[in-house]
Amino acid sequence: MEAIPDTVQEDIKLMPDYIATFHKWMLGQGKKDSTSRAYVRVIATLFDEDGKSPASMATKEYFDITKASFKNKMCNGQRSASVKLWIDFWQENGGKSLESSNGVKMYQVNRSMATSSPKPSHLLLSESETEEAKKLRAELELPKEGWTVAIRTRGHTDLIAAVSPGGSAYTTREAVDRRLKRTPSSGSTAQPPEKTPEAKEDKSKAKEELKEGKNSSKP
Repeated sequence: MEAIPDTVQEDIKLMPDYIATFHKWMLGQGKKDSTSRAYVRVIATLFDEDGKSPASMATKEYFDITKASFKNKMCNGQRSASVKLWIDFWQENGGKSLESSNGVKMYQVNRSMATSSPKPSHLLLSESETEEAKKLRAELELPKEGWTVAIRTRGHTDLIAAVSPGGSAYTTREAVDRRLKRTPSSGSTAQPPEKTPEAKEDKSKAKEELKEGKNSSKP
């Protein structure tokens, strides 16, 4: 994320107009207004959280990082879907002709300074690890610095992931090993402990997939 250019003060001033233009563009593409409004707010949120320039947010690098993030997995890919549309919009419009936001609240952003270094948002997801998270961290032999284990309930299931310093979420052991450039034999334990009968089925399944790497996941 650090390699992607940050926003500047001029971008902050113009971002509401960019977002208003993005909204109009989506409606012109046949998107429902309710869907377009949702994407509008996601783009505003990402701009506030990451502080990247509008043009930088329209790059494959930014899309890949957003897609791999834990927050994106928590919202069923809505963040990466919004960025994908933003890329399409930028390629077609690129800020050539901007609509005025006219102060409409939906288009406004909260970022007021281009140069700031807030704590990475993904680290706020797991300020204090539970005993369960600590145990999983030990079993995966995650680095002590920067990495976190996030466990979040979503509906009737639990989303469990190892989150890298850059905010990317890895939900299988295989993906964690690839990210750390290690093989299962040189990294974490070869076999995870067996599930206890009283453990919840959904959470146990998620934990086993993360520890064993049953499903493939791109780093």
